[in-house]
Amino acid sequence: MGALQSFDVEGLAKVLTDDAILLADGGGKVSAVPRMLEGGALVARTFVGFVKMPTARDWRVRPARVNGLPGYIVYDVAGEPIQTVALRPAPQPGRVSAIYVQRNPDKLGHLPRIEPLVVSGAVPPSVSAPPGDGAA
Repeated sequence: MGALQSFDVEGLAKVLTDDAILLADGGGKVSAVPRMLEGGALVARTFVGFVKMPTARDWRVRPARVNGLPGYIVYDVAGEPIQTVALRPAPQPGRVSAIYVQRNPDKLGHLPRIEPLVVSGAVPPSVSAPPGDGAA
Protein backbone atom coordinates (compact mmCIF):
# COMPACT_ATOMS: atom_id res chain seq x y z
CA MET A 1 0.00 0.00 0.00
CA GLY A 2 2.85 2.37 0.78
CA ALA A 3 4.32 1.88 -2.68
CA LEU A 4 0.95 2.60 -4.29
CA GLN A 5 0.32 5.69 -2.18
CA SER A 6 3.70 7.13 -3.14
CA PHE A 7 3.48 5.96 -6.79
CA ASP A 8 6.64 3.91 -6.22
CA VAL A 9 6.77 1.50 -9.17
CA GLU A 10 10.14 0.06 -8.14
CA GLY A 11 8.98 -0.45 -4.56
CA LEU A 12 5.86 -2.28 -5.71
CA ALA A 13 7.87 -4.36 -8.18
CA LYS A 14 10.11 -5.52 -5.30
CA VAL A 15 7.07 -6.92 -3.51
CA LEU A 16 5.88 -8.75 -6.62
CA THR A 17 7.57 -11.88 -7.90
CA ASP A 18 9.30 -11.62 -11.28
CA ASP A 19 6.53 -13.76 -12.81
CA ALA A 20 3.63 -12.08 -10.98
CA ILE A 21 0.34 -11.82 -12.84
CA LEU A 22 -2.54 -9.35 -12.87
CA LEU A 23 -6.04 -10.54 -13.80
CA ALA A 24 -9.03 -8.21 -13.89
CA ASP A 25 -12.74 -8.71 -14.53
CA GLY A 26 -14.98 -5.86 -15.57
CA GLY A 27 -17.70 -8.16 -16.89
CA GLY A 28 -18.00 -6.02 -20.01
CA LYS A 29 -19.74 -3.41 -17.86
CA VAL A 30 -16.81 -1.34 -16.58
CA SER A 31 -13.25 -0.87 -17.74
CA ALA A 32 -10.67 -3.46 -16.72
CA VAL A 33 -7.38 -4.79 -18.02
CA PRO A 34 -8.57 -6.84 -21.00
CA ARG A 35 -6.01 -9.64 -20.73
CA MET A 36 -3.71 -11.18 -18.18
CA LEU A 37 -0.54 -9.21 -17.56
CA GLU A 38 2.57 -11.12 -16.58
CA GLY A 39 5.79 -9.88 -15.02
CA GLY A 40 6.32 -8.05 -11.76
CA ALA A 41 7.67 -4.89 -13.40
CA LEU A 42 4.78 -4.66 -15.90
CA VAL A 43 2.18 -5.35 -13.22
CA ALA A 44 3.74 -2.70 -10.94
CA ARG A 45 3.79 -0.05 -13.71
CA THR A 46 0.20 -0.82 -14.66
CA PHE A 47 -1.11 -0.83 -11.10
CA VAL A 48 0.64 2.44 -10.18
CA GLY A 49 -0.69 3.93 -13.41
CA PHE A 50 -4.25 3.21 -12.29
CA VAL A 51 -3.66 4.84 -8.92
CA LYS A 52 -2.34 7.98 -10.66
CA MET A 53 -5.56 8.44 -12.64
CA PRO A 54 -7.60 11.51 -11.61
CA THR A 55 -10.65 9.31 -10.97
CA ALA A 56 -8.66 7.46 -8.28
CA ARG A 57 -8.04 10.61 -6.25
CA ASP A 58 -11.01 10.07 -3.91
CA TRP A 59 -10.82 6.29 -3.73
CA ARG A 60 -10.78 4.87 -0.24
CA VAL A 61 -9.32 1.48 0.59
CA ARG A 62 -10.39 -0.93 3.32
CA PRO A 63 -8.50 -4.15 4.13
CA ALA A 64 -10.55 -7.29 3.53
CA ARG A 65 -10.34 -11.00 2.84
CA VAL A 66 -11.27 -11.49 -0.79
CA ASN A 67 -12.10 -15.06 -1.77
CA GLY A 68 -9.97 -16.25 1.14
CA LEU A 69 -6.96 -14.14 0.16
CA PRO A 70 -5.61 -10.99 1.78
CA GLY A 71 -6.68 -7.90 -0.09
CA TYR A 72 -8.86 -4.87 0.05
CA ILE A 73 -12.03 -3.22 -1.17
CA VAL A 74 -11.82 0.07 -3.04
CA TYR A 75 -14.68 2.53 -2.49
CA ASP A 76 -15.72 5.65 -4.39
CA VAL A 77 -16.66 9.02 -2.90
CA ALA A 78 -20.25 7.86 -2.40
CA GLY A 79 -19.10 4.90 -0.28
CA GLU A 80 -19.94 2.36 -2.98
CA PRO A 81 -17.53 -0.52 -3.63
CA ILE A 82 -15.96 -0.15 -7.07
CA GLN A 83 -13.52 -3.05 -6.98
CA THR A 84 -11.90 -5.71 -4.89
CA VAL A 85 -8.24 -6.61 -5.02
CA ALA A 86 -7.05 -10.01 -3.85
CA LEU A 87 -3.35 -10.69 -3.37
CA ARG A 88 -2.02 -14.22 -3.75
CA PRO A 89 1.00 -14.60 -1.47
CA ALA A 90 4.13 -16.07 -3.04
CA PRO A 91 6.08 -18.89 -1.40
CA GLN A 92 8.68 -16.29 -0.41
CA PRO A 93 7.54 -14.38 2.69
CA GLY A 94 6.38 -10.83 2.02
CA ARG A 95 6.02 -11.30 -1.74
CA VAL A 96 2.94 -11.39 -3.96
CA SER A 97 2.62 -13.69 -6.98
CA ALA A 98 -0.77 -12.59 -8.32
CA ILE A 99 -3.20 -9.70 -8.11
CA TYR A 100 -6.85 -10.40 -8.88
CA VAL A 101 -9.04 -7.35 -9.49
CA GLN A 102 -12.82 -7.70 -9.55
CA ARG A 103 -14.60 -4.66 -11.05
CA ASN A 104 -17.76 -6.30 -12.40
CA PRO A 105 -20.59 -4.47 -10.58
CA ASP A 106 -22.75 -7.62 -10.71
CA LYS A 107 -20.17 -9.33 -8.49
CA LEU A 108 -19.77 -6.46 -6.02
CA GLY A 109 -23.40 -6.03 -4.95
CA HIS A 110 -23.01 -8.11 -1.79
CA LEU A 111 -20.19 -5.96 -0.40
CA PRO A 112 -20.78 -3.53 2.45
CA ARG A 113 -21.08 0.19 1.77
CA ILE A 114 -19.17 2.77 3.82
CA GLU A 115 -19.97 6.32 4.79
CA PRO A 116 -19.87 8.82 1.91
CA LEU A 117 -16.82 11.06 1.78
CA VAL A 118 -17.58 14.51 3.17
CA VAL A 119 -15.75 17.23 1.28
CA SER A 120 -15.45 20.68 2.92
CA GLY A 121 -18.40 19.99 5.20
CA ALA A 122 -20.73 19.12 2.33
CA VAL A 123 -21.85 15.84 0.90
CA PRO A 124 -20.85 15.57 -2.77
CA PRO A 125 -23.79 16.16 -5.15
CA SER A 126 -23.89 12.51 -6.20
CA VAL A 127 -24.55 11.45 -2.62
CA SER A 128 -27.79 11.92 -0.73
CA ALA A 129 -27.39 13.20 2.80
CA PRO A 130 -29.15 11.30 5.59
CA PRO A 131 -32.49 12.91 6.51
CA GLY A 132 -32.34 15.54 9.20
CA ASP A 133 -28.70 16.54 9.43
CA GLY A 134 -27.66 17.47 5.90
CA ALA A 135 -24.25 15.81 6.25
CA ALA A 136 -22.84 12.34 6.21
